Amino acid sequence: MNACRAVFACCLLAAAPAVAAAQTNDQIAPVAEDPQGLLDLLVEVGDPAQCFDEPELTGVDLDEAASEPRNARVQPRRVIVALDSSGSMAARAGGELKMDAARAAVADFLAGLPDDVEVGLVAFGHHGDNTEQGRAVSCAGVDLMVPLSTDAAPVTGAMQGLTATGWTPLATAIETAGRAFDASEVEGEQAVFVVSDGVETCGGDPVAAAQALVDSDTRAVVNIIGFDLAADDRAALAAVAEAGRGVFAEAEDREALAAALRAQAAERARTANNLAAVRAAVADNNAAARAAVANANACIRAMISNQTAAFRAARSNITARDRDLVPGAVWGAASDILDGHHDVAREAMAAFRNGVEDAVEARRAEIEGSLDAVSQ
Repeated sequence: MNACRAVFACCLLAAAPAVAAAQTNDQIAPVAEDPQGLLDLLVEVGDPAQCFDEPELTGVDLDEAASEPRNARVQPRRVIVALDSSGSMAARAGGELKMDAARAAVADFLAGLPDDVEVGLVAFGHHGDNTEQGRAVSCAGVDLMVPLSTDAAPVTGAMQGLTATGWTPLATAIETAGRAFDASEVEGEQAVFVVSDGVETCGGDPVAAAQALVDSDTRAVVNIIGFDLAADDRAALAAVAEAGRGVFAEAEDREALAAALRAQAAERARTANNLAAVRAAVADNNAAARAAVANANACIRAMISNQTAAFRAARSNITARDRDLVPGAVWGAASDILDGHHDVAREAMAAFRNGVEDAVEARRAEIEGSLDAVSQ
């Protein structure tokens, strides 16, 4: 039974008369010395179970993890591409300069995003040079080249002016990207996509930077696309993505790099989609539980109130006709029995509330457990 039907049932029960009909003295006389018989004759003591309607709790249908990109219903709303422009990006991979391949892959990635997604660009490694003398300038030279907007053209244009020349201040790049985001309640709707061919070389801690960003009020995640990586660099960059609750992927050439970017966007969309579904289901179940408890409580209160009023009215009417027909001690005992019924009803109400709360908590754990399962 849904919440509306529960309210309707409660109202019917509350409005139902607690006394079937006025009783004559001839009907009362046989039970005048019997408190239980008198109460049974005068008041219809309802069953508290009539008030209890278990809430219908929902589950979730989550997208399973996939090795290939999928068409996602929700994409990240804000994306910062952090493009490595260090000296090593001037080398070749797949027959072309890595910097050229990265520009083309990022442009392809941006072109595939919905028009309402805001995009921006952080560049690092494009100042100074990759000599020891140029290190300080290069490590300090991290720029938000293009602020977030729904126009991707400035990003693609700014990338064309970048020259691969310096060191790799990866941690500072992540921190700079994070400052471009707003506060958010949804993890993953804001994301950094780092495209880099190597690890931090400026003394920063990119793992700590990624962790701090996802733990901040932006809840932005950090994805790492390792481009033509040395074997020793893979674990270090994968750790950055793990700390930033993002995805790590590798690419050897332009096509693989573009595919990795698209796959990461799809994976983040899947995760955000599932998280939103879980939150909605938990919220719906909490609302259903609150409604069920409120309806049951109102029903029990109405039952107690109606029965008490009916008993008092019957006693008043009978006493007005014949004050000595029922002894005062019998009236008192019958009243105590009715109070006992009401105590039982209140205890049943408390048990119902606890049962509903337990059921909602169990369903919440089940739903969140399913999210953990598909996130593996």
